[in-house]
Amino acid sequence: ALFVDAGTGDGVVICGSDTVVGRFGAPLEVTTHGGTNRGGLMISNFQAAATDSIIDFNKSRNDTVGSHTIVQDDDNIGSLIFRGSDGSAFVDAGAIGCQVDGTPGSSDMPGRLVFFTTADGASGGTERMRIQSNGHIGIGTTSPAYPLVISTGASSAMLQLARGTDGTQRSILIFRSSSQG
Repeated sequence: ALFVDAGTGDGVVICGSDTVVGRFGAPLEVTTHGGTNRGGLMISNFQAAATDSIIDFNKSRNDTVGSHTIVQDDDNIGSLIFRGSDGSAFVDAGAIGCQVDGTPGSSDMPGRLVFFTTADGASGGTERMRIQSNGHIGIGTTSPAYPLVISTGASSAMLQLARGTDGTQRSILIFRSSSQG
């Protein structure tokens, strides 16, 4: 079924339902309900080449469709948001976003990826990891100064590489640091 909700002023097009459930004024929704159907969007590519299927996020700071105004440092370009029902509403559980990571210029668009999760008892996501435009990865920090920075924010930190084949965990390598008062 295809439903056009022209009464909202946004002209929302809904596939699979006649009820708007999205947020952010999404102009296209794919909704499934009941039975064995899974909600989803499938993009297929049948081509004898190395090209792939894409989801293409585009961002301009211009309000006119087709017009270009340069984006700015820290602007959000696109996000994948994962939400679950708490019994009365959909609540964010996690997200992956792409943001501008510096000053863009002609044919120059520095970008970073940020990963968010929502802790038990929290009402929104917290940034847990980022990959900066220079390739530095920060876990627990938003400004990694080295290729890989892991920060717990506590007085002691630990990195543990482990393996387990029978339900037990065996440490292979452990790094610990603690501050002495």
